[in-house]
Amino acid sequence: MDAITKAYNSDIQMIDSTFIREHQQAATAKRGGRDHCLGFSRGGLTTKIHAVVDRQGLPIRLGLSAGQVRDASAALTQLDWLDPCTIILVDKAYDGNAIRYDKLANSFLDMIKLAPMRLWLRSHESTT
Repeated sequence: MDAITKAYNSDIQMIDSTFIREHQQAATAKRGGRDHCLGFSRGGLTTKIHAVVDRQGLPIRLGLSAGQVRDASAALTQLDWLDPCTIILVDKAYDGNAIRYDKLANSFLDMIKLAPMRLWLRSHESTT
């Protein structure tokens, strides 16, 4: 993944995260040891997986954080390698001073339109 991240060059990236519930036995690591990215959220003991993907949904960079860490905070380390001119598609969980989420209706609708466009393109894609 590190080699893919270094070699990849595109003008559009997307990032999002998902929770993974951890078993209570996962919390038995020694205190003061390595960071195991375990934390508490509404769902209990959780870890978050953050994925940066290209415009086709192919993963470029992956990361972990504790379940209670805000997406906007984790995004700073996941997106620090990008060119400043790169367009980053995110949801409102990434709203913050470092990463701005445009809350205007036009921008929100444009983001929503991306999913149907991908479906239409995929359905008319040549298989030969």
